[in-house]
Amino acid sequence: MKKHIAILLFMLFSIVGATAQTTTDSSAAAPTTPLLLGKSLLQQLAGALDVSTYLNSWTPAVQSQWYSSVTKAADASHLADKVSELTDYIDAQKFQDGFSIPNIEALSMETENFGDLANVLSTLEAGLKPEAFKNDWVGKESSWQGQLKLVK
Repeated sequence: MKKHIAILLFMLFSIVGATAQTTTDSSAAAPTTPLLLGKSLLQQLAGALDVSTYLNSWTPAVQSQWYSSVTKAADASHLADKVSELTDYIDAQKFQDGFSIPNIEALSMETENFGDLANVLSTLEAGLKPEAFKNDWVGKESSWQGQLKLVK
């Protein structure tokens, strides 16, 4: 009987210890490098777009592949390519009048550093009509823009 109690206590403490090791506060989980922050901002922007903003070609399989490739991007240039690729899946009517997809594609191709990436992200975000975003973007936009300044 003592042996069973000892085993149960050992298992209980093991579970509690494992749980304590995996728990982190939000500040520890925040991206700290320009690359991680750039990935996070791009994913946040893509996730902030209303489902009606995307074309039918933005299927779950395409979304999964795109998000996976963002996660695997190794530098600012590759992330900028993902921004340009994202525009291929956005309904043209969701862009502001005068927004130029060829312009953002050119900016993406010219990206050499994280300051350039921040410019590409900012250009895309500013080029979308307000109705392109989910309703909660209004409350998140200023934080996103503040984080964008940290990428530069």
